[in-house]
Parts: sequence; C-alpha cells; structure tokens
Amino acid sequence: MIEYLNAWDLQTNLMLILDQQSKFTINSIKAREYFSGIEDLDKRFAEEVEEIQCRLIDLGSQVATPRKADEIHEKKIIHTAFDPNNVLELEKRIDFMDEKLPPLKNFILPSGGLAASHIHVARTICRRAERNLIPLFQEEQIETHAYQYVNRLSDYLFMLARICAQAEGKGEVIYKKAKKHDDHPAEENKSQQ
Repeated sequence: MIEYLNAWDLQTNLMLILDQQSKFTINSIKAREYFSGIEDLDKRFAEEVEEIQCRLIDLGSQVATPRKADEIHEKKIIHTAFDPNNVLELEKRIDFMDEKLPPLKNFILPSGGLAASHIHVARTICRRAERNLIPLFQEEQIETHAYQYVNRLSDYLFMLARICAQAEGKGEVIYKKAKKHDDHPAEENKSQQ
C-alpha cells in the first residue's frame, strides 16, 4: 500500500511536471513553426522535437505510476516502463549536432533567432522539470532511464538552439564577466551628504 504522504508528494510532483510538460510543448510547437522559416535548417529537427514530445507523454505516464506500487499495479508499472534506448537515441542526436557546431570555448548566453529563443525557453523548463523529479528519483518512484532522459533532453535542447542560431546566421553571444570598479560610488555618496 502506498503511504498517504508519499502519494500526496507524488501527485504534487506530477502536477508540476505536467504543467512544465505543457509549457515545454507550447514552446517546442512555437519553435517547430519557426523551423519551417529557416532555410538552412535540416527539417529532421522538427520531426525530432515531435518525437521528444511523444516521449514526454511516456515520461508523464511513468511519473503518474509509482514504481513502488503493490502487486495489483504491476501491469501498470510494466506498461509505463521507460525504454533505455530513448536515452541512447537522444545522446546520438546530441553527438550529431555537436559535430556540426564549432566547439565552445566560452560560456554563451541564450541567444539566436525566434526558434533558438523558444528552444532556450523549453530548455529552462526542462531543467526545472529535472529539479522537480529529483525527489521522485531519490525515492525510486521513477526509473533511472526516465530521469536520465530529462537530463539529456536539456543538453539536446541547448545544442538544438545553437543549431537553429547557426542556421539563421545569428552569432552566439559570449558571456562576459562583470568588470571590477576601483571607485566605490556608495562611499562617495555618503561623504557628499
């Protein structure tokens, strides 16, 4: 039998994940719409994003079905098992994009055209979902492969945003550390008063 507190935590996390899944879907749909306007972008990326949206529904099923359920729920657990090949496929796609991009020598800021911007938003939503999955992963309420998929998905989205920016001819904005100022305006203001 599932403990009431754990069931409540599971339901709360599920609602957070589903909310983030819908936000991710909205942003990825917007990005897919912009994909068609990018002449130099391989059209397979739109298909990949659609595939990812399907895997996120699988992930939602996994989250909604506690892994530590009783025997009555055994069939549901088996039915909602997350295929480890999903993670491997995502890693292959990341490697493919990495080969097409210049190596990173600095941190970059989220930038690019409309498609890249929506992908960056989807990536931040994905990272938030990953953080919300941590308690479920630690309590073994979701499979390792399901958690790994969300982790790799944010990497995939980062690479995809870079690909979109490159295809649109947009440069990457390099992170710049704040300059140190020798003068102290706060101290000057006190002395002037």
